[in-house]
Amino acid sequence: MNSAFRDTLASTGSSGHWYDFRGERIDAVLSAKGMPIKPTVVHARKLDLAPGVTTILKAANREAINSYREGQILAAVKRLPQRPTEPDADWFARVIEGSKEHASSAADFGSELHARVEAGLGDPVNEDVIVTAVAAELDRAIPGGRFDWRMETPAVSPYGYATRADLWHPGARFLIDIKTKVGPLDEQSIWADHPMQLAATAAALLPSVPPTDCRHAILFLRRDQVEARLVEVPTEDIATGWTCFKHLLAFWQLRNRARPSWAQPIPF
Repeated sequence: MNSAFRDTLASTGSSGHWYDFRGERIDAVLSAKGMPIKPTVVHARKLDLAPGVTTILKAANREAINSYREGQILAAVKRLPQRPTEPDADWFARVIEGSKEHASSAADFGSELHARVEAGLGDPVNEDVIVTAVAAELDRAIPGGRFDWRMETPAVSPYGYATRADLWHPGARFLIDIKTKVGPLDEQSIWADHPMQLAATAAALLPSVPPTDCRHAILFLRRDQVEARLVEVPTEDIATGWTCFKHLLAFWQLRNRARPSWAQPIPF
């Protein structure tokens, strides 16, 4: 396989975030024509950027995500029938684009919920119903600790990746990632990705502390009603998640030939 073909593979699907060694997120770079574009792994090699945690996680096969995407494509096929004389290639492209609408809408609303929580959690007079619901769950985890939580905390790992922590309580070493969904939250399961994401984030926040020395949880927020539920992740799952993530990171760096010059060897 020649280098040009490897680069084509590596730069396909450039979604995800990229960071410099200080933890600053790089959302745009200049193209050869001087136009701002989203960076890819090709730019990361040139600019010594580190991938985000979610970019690393995408390197693993995730059956739940695959099933979700397949369902969205089938729904789009029903919703967007082929037009008379429309070439197959054009129809396929239209279906794929249409299948992303639901995910995009969910992501936008999820970002809005994040923003509301971020804006209101530290405000003692805020009466936003979703902020109140989140505060109640956080108080259940750490009584009286509502105003000690930090949101969107940047974190750079010496092993060559970076991220931002949704909710981080430095004093209690408690890390929370926020997920949104539709439907009741009374029975929420932890996906295989969740311990890996939490462990990787904790390791970037406190490089000299094992991720298992922190508490970890997923905070589920309901998009169709006002509801929040905190689900703590067992320490043994975090240990497994950290081991899996390190191997996945090594795989990603080798496959993409994209390890920042400032990155240290990954400890196994």
